[in-house]
Amino acid sequence: MGSIPIVATFPSGAVVTSTYLNSIRARGDFWAASPRCSVYQGAATSVAYSVGLTDGTEIAFNSEIFDIANNYDGSVAPDAPHHDTGTLSSRVYARTTGKYRMAAQVQFANAAGGNRVAAIRLNAAGSFSGGTFLNQNTQGALNNGSTSCAIPGFVYPLSAGDYIEVFGAQNQTSGTALNTVVGQYNTWLLMELVAS
Repeated sequence: MGSIPIVATFPSGAVVTSTYLNSIRARGDFWAASPRCSVYQGAATSVAYSVGLTDGTEIAFNSEIFDIANNYDGSVAPDAPHHDTGTLSSRVYARTTGKYRMAAQVQFANAAGGNRVAAIRLNAAGSFSGGTFLNQNTQGALNNGSTSCAIPGFVYPLSAGDYIEVFGAQNQTSGTALNTVVGQYNTWLLMELVAS
């Protein structure tokens, strides 16, 4: 697990040393490549019908735009990635304790009536009611075309080892399952470390 580099204390009257200068460089290098991950769907998820929108389906992400888990914190081994496209691909992990900005979107295929939901939960183990609720958005279905349900960016503190998951829920008029729309601009999740 990573940690955010600390700039050494510089007391009044002290002489500038290479240790002090290197601590400044390490912190700058860390924030220049701060931990972040952007994932999206390359294969659709079938979201089950939920009459009261009380049940949701976890969204798997099998594609990545980037996954930066940097090693500028002085550790020897490279940091573990935030995401795995094959195993537990619904999860994006925090590898460094701090405050993270998160945003997501679930786009649902065209279907009439009802509402669409996108939700982000913390450490939920694949359960729409598990873990800790972080954020959610509900969108009425569009009459013509697919419906996007976006969760605007928000900041939340995470500990190293925590993970977030996105869930979709829907109650379209026909009462049947509804697929997500794939692609990096359609169904996606972003997580980025922004502060200690």
